[in-house]
Amino acid sequence: MPESQEPTTATPRDKRAQLAELLRERASQAWRDTDLSEGQRALWLLQRLAPDTVAYNLMASAHIRGSLDVGALRRAFQALTDRHESLRTTFPEREGAPLCRIHSSSQVAFVEIEGSSWSEEELRGWMEAQADEPFDLGAGPLFKTILIHRGSRDPVLLVLAHHIILDFWSIDLLLEELRLLHARELGIPVEVPPIAGVFSEYVQWQRGYLGGSEFQTSLDYWEGVIGDCPQILDLPTDRPRPNVQTYRGALHEFDLEISLTARLRELARAEGVTLYTLLLSAFEIFIHRFSGQSEFLVGTPVGGRTRAEFETVVGDFANPICLRADCS
Repeated sequence: MPESQEPTTATPRDKRAQLAELLRERASQAWRDTDLSEGQRALWLLQRLAPDTVAYNLMASAHIRGSLDVGALRRAFQALTDRHESLRTTFPEREGAPLCRIHSSSQVAFVEIEGSSWSEEELRGWMEAQADEPFDLGAGPLFKTILIHRGSRDPVLLVLAHHIILDFWSIDLLLEELRLLHARELGIPVEVPPIAGVFSEYVQWQRGYLGGSEFQTSLDYWEGVIGDCPQILDLPTDRPRPNVQTYRGALHEFDLEISLTARLRELARAEGVTLYTLLLSAFEIFIHRFSGQSEFLVGTPVGGRTRAEFETVVGDFANPICLRADCS
């Protein structure tokens, strides 16, 4: 055999290079990295600045009526995770910047808890404690389901997620789809609609929109609307405003009586506005009375699904905007 054809032995450096290439190939099959939406970038930064905050945790719970097939429910949640890339997404960092990593597959985080001896108050306290657990955006999972068994009482299903992958619109979509998938797992003939789109397509559309003239026109308009409005409310608070937001504010929950709600709906119809607009106006008057300011800004989220093809896509489309209140 000529010398040039003699077999050669791979050096340790060559072996390391081959191993690195193999790992990169396998990793590319296990996940793909894409861009974040602007909303996701904002939430990632806010979570990075306050790693222990749970301000962006979402929770939904429901009592399950009738007989329950736990295996079918688990499989339905797995099918849900397989169908929607947002539920398989994590946000690791590279050189201090976030990546949106969509995993090709992910086992659903489905846990069963025994709560037969709990009172209703203990149940609520336990669920609130779960909702107060911060998510690890880099490692995940960012979508969790917990089934709480309650003996002879109806079991409770708890769904937890970080806002960076879902909005409340998405939760409604997921619960309806879960109903269909669960029925299918039980052998009931149902039609589960195909996936209409994925969130990464919205991110691509958003990047194009932000680089276009339509966005610049909108930006110029909103800068003109809110540009000279006071940025801080002068409220008679019990304690001074901290230099850095702590997210440790108190929460007071209350219910409006059914009769009052009915009267509010009637008033909204009479004035030709939505119930939201009516309640927003009441809130602005409330702030005006306590601050003494006639003009101020109010933050509010909007759906963000400005195109029909995104209406059934699971992801965080919510867009927080500033409204200028004028109580003069």
